[in-house]
Parts: sequence; C-alpha cells; structure tokens
Amino acid sequence: MNSRKFKWDARSANAMVMLELQGFLERWNDDVIHPFLPRPPNDQDVQAIDWSGLDAWAAGNAISVDQSTIVAVRRIIDLMFQKKRDQLFMEELNNRNPSPDVGRMQQWPHSPLNGTGTGHESYSEDFSNDPDCRTCIHYRGISSSPVEYGLCRAFQELATGDAHGLRGTCDSHREKLTWKPKRYDLSGGIGYTDIQSRFQSHLDRRGNILPNWRKVARALLWMIENQKAELIDGKEARVIPTDHENLLVHLASDRAARVRLTQEWDVYIYARWGGEVHGEWRLQRAPPSQNALRYDLHIVLAETLGRAYQWNQANSEFREWGLEQYKARERLCNHALNRPGRYVTCYEYYHEYAVAGAGHMADSYQARQLQDVNAAWFRFKPTPLPEGGRYSVDPRLIRWREWNRDRARGHV
Repeated sequence: MNSRKFKWDARSANAMVMLELQGFLERWNDDVIHPFLPRPPNDQDVQAIDWSGLDAWAAGNAISVDQSTIVAVRRIIDLMFQKKRDQLFMEELNNRNPSPDVGRMQQWPHSPLNGTGTGHESYSEDFSNDPDCRTCIHYRGISSSPVEYGLCRAFQELATGDAHGLRGTCDSHREKLTWKPKRYDLSGGIGYTDIQSRFQSHLDRRGNILPNWRKVARALLWMIENQKAELIDGKEARVIPTDHENLLVHLASDRAARVRLTQEWDVYIYARWGGEVHGEWRLQRAPPSQNALRYDLHIVLAETLGRAYQWNQANSEFREWGLEQYKARERLCNHALNRPGRYVTCYEYYHEYAVAGAGHMADSYQARQLQDVNAAWFRFKPTPLPEGGRYSVDPRLIRWREWNRDRARGHV
C-alpha cells in the first residue's frame, strides 16, 4: 500500500463503496507501482504490467445506476484525463520530433487515408497555390521562437508556415475529413473555469455550495489525499487542501490553480490510448487496435467516486449510493462459484436483484452490458424446464468476488 493510508470517511453509512475504493488502491499499488520501485512506471512499461486485476476491479464496479447521480464526477475526472493525455502527447511530439518534417508528416502506416495521396500524404513544402498551415482550421500555433511552428490537429504532427522554417501545406483544408480532428488542451489539469463551464457558479443565490460542486470537489479531494492527483496554484506550487470546501476556495480564488493527475497515471494513459509505433509505445498516431487496455479504468473509478460521495442536502453530509447492486452481484457470484461452468439460473439472477431491493435494475443491467465495455457480462443460455435458462458469469466478475472474499471483504 501507499505510505499515505487510505482516507476513510466516517460519515459513510456502511462504507461499502469505500471498501471498493480501498480495493482499487491496493490493486493499483500492487500491480502498477510496486513492481517498478523506486522509480515510477513510465510509458515503456505498459506491456510489463499485468492489468487483469484492475480489469476485474472495473468489472465489479461498473454497475448500472441513475446516471444523474454520477455524471458530474465522471465528466470532470474524464476531462482531467483528457488534459493529461494531451499534455503527454505534446511532450512526446516535442521530444521525439524536434522540428517539422515533410517525410514524417506524409508517412503514417495506419492512417485512414493510407494510399490515397490526400490529407497528410499531400503535405508539401510547395504552397504556391494554397495558403500555408497557419491559415488552416486544423492548425494550432505552439511556438514562435526560434521558428514558428504548431500542431496539425488533424494528423497529430508538427507543422509550420514560417518562412524561416518549413513552409508547408496539404489539401486537408479543402477536403472533408471522415473523422473529427482532436482538440488538444495543453494546460495539464482542470481549474475553476473548466468546472464552471459545465455546472455554472459553485454557489447558489444564498451562498451555499451546489451539490454537483460538492460531489466533484470531494472526489478530487480523494484523488489528492491518495496521491493520485495534486493541487497546484498559479505559481506552480503544490497546495494541500484541508477539506473539499477548502479545495473549492483555492480554485475559486486562484483561477490559475489546477488539479492535475500525478505522474503514476502516465503508464495507464499510454496503455489505454497508446500503441507500438516503430518499436516504441507512443500516443502519437497510435492505432486503436494496438491499445494494451480496452476498458476505461478511469471512468469506472470516477463513477465509483460519484457513488461514494452523494451529497445529502437534507442532512448536509455525504452518503453512498448503489449499495443494493453490490449485494446482488456478490450473491450471484457466490452461486456461480459453487458450480462447474460458473453460472446462475435465470430464477437466481432475478431473485437476487429483487432480494437486494434492486429488482428494477436486473433488466437495466442487461442493457448496460451491451453498451459499456467496462461492464461485466451475464450471457443467457436457454435450458429445459424447470430451470428455464441460465446465465454464465463473466470471469472478471468472479475474480472480483474471489479477491474480496480472500480479504474477508464482503457486502452481504
């Protein structure tokens, strides 16, 4: 475990979701951090990590709940990861490609335009008949010294229109792309305005902190307390908030302050969005088919934090949410563990949801598992009466239950 212990919230009714967050920290430290000590894991360690334990944790915690209860935290945590990914991408681009180059722009082995001669393959230093990169809608300037250059968002490459550097252009400004160019944010973290643009001001007319802001701030505080994120002020100094309200005070009073992910997340970002390009694990132009991870661990973590910190306005306290489904899933796994083939009967599936007080979620989860790559699956197989059908249970969910059981950690 991390030298800084898991932060327990005594106000939580029975700490069911908090136990799952503790499980995440244990899994993360054992599988991602400890194997590489005393250094943090880096982008080239992606394939040396066994991600299956965290995959099982994600399967156990990707449950179906009222989306309005978790969407605020999920949106902000996801945004924080997007910004970290953009920052790593730009660092990689600048470190490995120090200057614009025609050949590098044109050569993209896994490009959707491969062999067409259009887009990046049409990139040239001859721009006599076209405007240069600086006038293109896909261009974003980065530096003006010693030569001007910028980022081509459409083709994830450095480009320029400066007369003293490479003077380039391609036909992408005239051709309609078949995909949406990425919008890169290089700030590296989320600040007050990022949250405000999604939820407006953090105070209501009476000066009370709004529930969505409280949930987001408490989730961010958990990340900071457990060294998964850090609060940086406008002068790049690290700040330790005392509670979630104090965190909001820092963000509201210093609009340059940011909450950003710690370095240990870099390897996850490369595993989730990177790929092997020319023998190196990279974000730039990485084909999605080569991603080491196909599930969104950070989304499941965000949703779990959203369930752990629901704001109860009447009692002015945080409470947990979605507890009944944990109980149902645990009981279903208990049934499956005692049988070859790891299955539950159709009756058991609906009965355990009903007993747990979540009968209305049994069919809802069936729909979710078809839409959510993170969700554990229950695959139906018809059988003769009186059984009338059975569901085979996702091995990842079984592993989640076994891991909790081995640690005497249960919800029923």
